[in-house]
Amino acid sequence: MYSTSKILTKVNQELEESITTHHYLTAFYIILNIPTGKLTYSKASHPNAIIYRKETNTLECLKTKGMFIGMFKEGNYEEKPTILNSGDKIVLITDGFTDAENPERNKRYGIKRLEDIIKKTGKEPVNKMTKTIVDNLYNFTHKIKQEDDFLLLIIGRD
Repeated sequence: MYSTSKILTKVNQELEESITTHHYLTAFYIILNIPTGKLTYSKASHPNAIIYRKETNTLECLKTKGMFIGMFKEGNYEEKPTILNSGDKIVLITDGFTDAENPERNKRYGIKRLEDIIKKTGKEPVNKMTKTIVDNLYNFTHKIKQEDDFLLLIIGRD
């Protein structure tokens, strides 16, 4: 069985030796056993993933400890397990998603707004949920180009 923390540790060791600038990486790494729903995860200074729990219509924030990849020689990455039940969805983002700004109101999209829309759309199919969330972000920012890139990835388990 693969270990998310061991893999991030190995990636960190390899990249720390080869990165000669002040650049680094963040990551949220999951291993999902599709037949059982067992999900193992670790992160490297990346935004927390969020699980939408269909049965209870609640959200679960997946938090672990872990430093940037490639910044320090010694990288410790905590690993935790959970179960992705039938109907649940895991939502992964980059920080550019929650940092997206509305220039007129001088506000950021933020985690609370994201959590609210995940909860409202959680029972929808993944493609519809994704479109609704991205449309909500575009409407918030008035489709104005942002400083940072953003990524939204939703994985559902039937």
